[in-house]
Amino acid sequence: MSADKTQEEEDTRSQVQKQQESALSNLNQDDAGSASAADESKAKNAMGALQKTKKAATAAAIARKRELAAVKVSAEDLAVVMAEFDLRPKQADLALREHAGDLKATLQSLVAC
Repeated sequence: MSADKTQEEEDTRSQVQKQQESALSNLNQDDAGSASAADESKAKNAMGALQKTKKAATAAAIARKRELAAVKVSAEDLAVVMAEFDLRPKQADLALREHAGDLKATLQSLVAC
């Protein structure tokens, strides 16, 4: 009989141990599922914020290009900047536009660089 009791105790322990392992496994899966859902939510929020930032930056860049395109640059000023600083026409044009077409401010800025 003692062998039967020992076997029964081992079977009972084995069943209890399996139940405990199963319960622990379920807890871990629930925690992982909650964390996964929370992480997914955080990731979505972060991606949304990045997209908003990117859209804002793109809009700002477009507005800046429009602003610069509206500036009138004289051919004489462009020639002076190109000659004095050995710049290509597009570079000289951009420098003048960034300083509202003001030759003096452009030259001072380029000298400071």
